[in-house]
Amino acid sequence: QDLEPRRYATFEDLYAYCYQVASSVGLVCVSVLAGPDAPRAETYAELTGVAVQLTNVLRDVGEDARRGRVYLPQEDLRAFGVEEAELAAGRASPAVERLLRFEGRRAAEYYELAGAALPPGLGPRLFFAEALRETYRRLLGRIEAERWPVLERRVTLGALEKAGIALRRRLDPRTFVAEVAS
Repeated sequence: QDLEPRRYATFEDLYAYCYQVASSVGLVCVSVLAGPDAPRAETYAELTGVAVQLTNVLRDVGEDARRGRVYLPQEDLRAFGVEEAELAAGRASPAVERLLRFEGRRAAEYYELAGAALPPGLGPRLFFAEALRETYRRLLGRIEAERWPVLERRVTLGALEKAGIALRRRLDPRTFVAEVAS
């Protein structure tokens, strides 16, 4: 789906793309890991996939624009007075920064919604998904903390930081207690 230059007119169009490329993978993983409880975790998987993919869109916005791909909704570019050429130029005008902050807040909302949708008792079986959600949420926070450098370069987390996130999620007392109780 990413081989041809793409444009998404609305956020609903972008959401459908996020669902196809990320949420669908999460749904398959949840169906395996959660077993018979998988239907209770479908909303969690969908929202986590959307949040992660929205973060990927933000992380790669400059690189993608230079390749002729603009995933940010065209309605949002218009609302903030941003031209596609500005995204490819590699420097964020005040309008571009406002657009990126808006899109970042939207992604952050999906992380919150996903966390709230995690069914009680499934944390132990879905800790990897929680580690993924926290890793990408942290990446979004880093992008914001560095003042949206995504037009110039790709912001990343180091391997040790990612491993630390996974370890903390695995050792989370709520997960441990739930595993002992199971």
